Formats: sequence, C-alpha cells, structure tokens
Amino acid sequence: MSARNSGGRIAAAPITTGLVGAPKLTDRVADAIIRQIAEEKMRPGDRLPTIVEMCEFYGVSLTVVREALARLRSEGVVETRQGSGAYVAAAGHVKPFRIVDRGAGDERRVIDVLEMRLGIESEAAALASRRATPTQLQKLHQAFAELEQAVAVGTEAHQQDLNFHRVMVEAANNSVYADFAHFLQQHLEASIGISHARSRLRGVLGTVVQEHAAILDAIAARNPTRARNAARQHLQAGIERLLAILS
Repeated sequence: MSARNSGGRIAAAPITTGLVGAPKLTDRVADAIIRQIAEEKMRPGDRLPTIVEMCEFYGVSLTVVREALARLRSEGVVETRQGSGAYVAAAGHVKPFRIVDRGAGDERRVIDVLEMRLGIESEAAALASRRATPTQLQKLHQAFAELEQAVAVGTEAHQQDLNFHRVMVEAANNSVYADFAHFLQQHLEASIGISHARSRLRGVLGTVVQEHAAILDAIAARNPTRARNAARQHLQAGIERLLAILS
C-alpha cells in the first residue's frame, strides 16, 4: 500500500508492522488500514488492495484481513462490491472512535473508560430525573429490584448492575447518550465482574446496592441535583474500589 497505480488503487508493498502475535490482531490490522488510507491520501472510491495482497502486506491470515475489513465496513470506512473488492467509502477519511482492548493487564484503559462513564452517566441521571416517563421509572425500579435480589441471594450481580445503568441512561431520553453509554458498557463487563466478585468477598456489595438506591430515589423524586450527585458518588466509589483491587 505504497504506490498508487493508474486505477487509483494503492499497490501493496511489504512493511514491518509488528502485528503478528499482538493481542486483538484484527483491531491492529483495521487501524493500520485506516492509517494507510490517511497517509496515502486515498479518496472515496479508491480501491484497496486485494485480500491476498493485504495478507502479504501485513503478514497475517486471510481470516484476520476479512474480519478487519468487515469491521471497517460496519464503521462506514470501507465498502465492498461483489466480485470487485473493497473501496474507500465516503467517510473513509475519518478515523472512527474505537476503544481498543489490549488484553489482560491494561488496567489504565479500564479506569479511563470508567472516568468517561463518570461524566456521562452523572449528567444522564440528572436528565432522567427530569424526563423519565412513568414506564421508564417502573423499569428502573424493576432493574434495581433485580440487582438487590441478586446481591441478597449471593449470585453474580454485575449484569444486573450494568442493566440498571443502561435503563437509567435510556430514561434520560437522549439517544446519543444511550448509544454511547451502550458502547462504553461493552468494555466494562469483565472489569465490573471482577469488581463485584472481590466486593462480595469483602462484604461491601450491600454498599453498592445502597448507592444504586440513592440514584433511584433521586430520579424518582425528580431532583436533578441529587440524582447527578448520587450517580457521581456511586461511580467514583466504583473507580476507587476497582483501583484498590488492581493495586
């Protein structure tokens, strides 16, 4: 992907990328393709090298390249044409937002996501206190009841925890908040599961339930300041609990 031919296509050329053996190889290849599109100043409609050429270029398997292209296609970076190949899409010059999972031990990235969630969900709680419909409030009460019950009987409760926050953000009735919160939550399941397991062993899951109850009460009371503060205090406490576990 270094020399452009007469058809507006980038010709493949071997490079040393250090991709082989890296965690989340598909993400690394997808990011490398985006960089090449930008560096070579490819335009919408320019054709990418064939899958075989990209395999040789990056030193990876056909499966990895196909998965990377499928991801970029879903993000609107490339488009594929039956029997013709892959092309730069209209939005191909824009690097999409992505949180890369670098594998076990990337504690700082987990905390970064939690800190981003801290700001988003605190304000979402305040919005929910103003905008939640009666049906949404009922769903939030139900989500809390499921969390409380799971903790009471000693079963895994992190899914109920995440569900409570999902319902809360949806009750803000802001589709962008809801979409982004959902995007962030997919990167939290493992860390929240670890946090819950350790909190259960330390006997502090009851405190976690109380923090959720404070959020619910403030939203139900239609008090934006209380809701914002309760959500912030809960999420900040969660960050501190996770930091304590990781240390």
